[in-house]
Amino acid sequence: MRRRVVYVPMRAVTVVSVLLLAGVAVAAPPKYRKQPATSTAPAIVEAERLWNAAASVTDRSLESDAWARAAEAFLAAADIATLSKTEQSEAAYSALLAIKNALNVDPRVKQTTDADTDWDRKPTPRQIPPREQRFIQIVRTYLKFDATSDEAVSVKFLYGNMLRRYDHFDEAIPIFTEVLEHKDHETAEYAANLLLDTYNRLQRYDELVALAEKLRADTAFMAKHEDLAETVQKIHRQSVTLGARRCTEQARNDVRSAHERCGEMYLTAAADDKNHGDEALYNALVSFQDAGAIDRVREIDVMFDKRFPRSVLRTRAKMRRIVLEEAIGNYAVAVELSERLLARLDVNDKDAIGLTEKTVHLQILLGDLERAERSLAKLSARKPLQRESEARLTLQLIEAHLAKGARADAQRLARNSDLRMNPTEQAFALEA
Repeated sequence: MRRRVVYVPMRAVTVVSVLLLAGVAVAAPPKYRKQPATSTAPAIVEAERLWNAAASVTDRSLESDAWARAAEAFLAAADIATLSKTEQSEAAYSALLAIKNALNVDPRVKQTTDADTDWDRKPTPRQIPPREQRFIQIVRTYLKFDATSDEAVSVKFLYGNMLRRYDHFDEAIPIFTEVLEHKDHETAEYAANLLLDTYNRLQRYDELVALAEKLRADTAFMAKHEDLAETVQKIHRQSVTLGARRCTEQARNDVRSAHERCGEMYLTAAADDKNHGDEALYNALVSFQDAGAIDRVREIDVMFDKRFPRSVLRTRAKMRRIVLEEAIGNYAVAVELSERLLARLDVNDKDAIGLTEKTVHLQILLGDLERAERSLAKLSARKPLQRESEARLTLQLIEAHLAKGARADAQRLARNSDLRMNPTEQAFALEA
């Protein structure tokens, strides 16, 4: 099974305006219009006549071919060397608009949708249909006359997206990259989204992350495009988190510093995710626990309380700290933490029984036997399935009383207990 390094379904951020620019049917696409040609050159006059004829066609079955004839006429005019550069440029642009109209109304053109996409398969280029190939040729002709204007940037976006629609991603990448250089252009955001999508589809994850980081660093651009910024931030979080996971895998039997490095990576991921960073924060705590970095574990435990008080991982994080405090002999701190946590848990919480047992055990270690008995009484009132644990803790309490010389308290506990102890346990308790 192939491991996904980063997966961001860009189809979730595609907007209607992109679809219209890309020629994907979300509604009846508008026909492109233009100003009437002012040139008196015969070739342009004839092309203009064909344009007007196509615009007047009412039979939809004839409409696409009519626009295609107008496109070919304007394209032919653009190749006439005796025309001025302005006339050639305008003719090429008119050819482009005409072929777009031909494609928009052509019932033979299969509109591509996300439902047809296998997002797990690395795509291979598909055959571009003849009329779409003609569109590409017209685009290339137009860009010979105008490669730098705002209109040219829009045309390049259409060009790149036509290639992308038929999975010619390697050819589309440099085109989208060039469009993205025009940060103030209306298509720049869409080019960025489609570039990210392209790298993702090609499973070129290093380039996907590199582009996301480059975009993320452009704070002015991100501020203008909130949806794109959210996508970029998601990729960043996934990248950092996956990097931290790889770090954890490699550091299992490594030195303390390796686990600390993983912990710092998880902290970075948690800091970047204000709403859902609890998992990364918990993993950071585990890494620092593995590193034996007690102070960092304490810091993260406090951070958890402030940032994610309702997270289900908060209880697990707190219990890890309790175990750590117990391991280093800080029984008073461990007891205080366990009692606070226990007070917050519902009696039916799956962690409540285990935490109660831990609390009683810690209170016994601390020598606060009176509190331990009260906690044990609460445990006794819970589900009867915990009788084995109750018996074990009762014996620990009896032993603790005996160690303090409180034989009467030990005997009281033994007599008052209705637990089913084994014969050895019963003999020990009663002889106490």
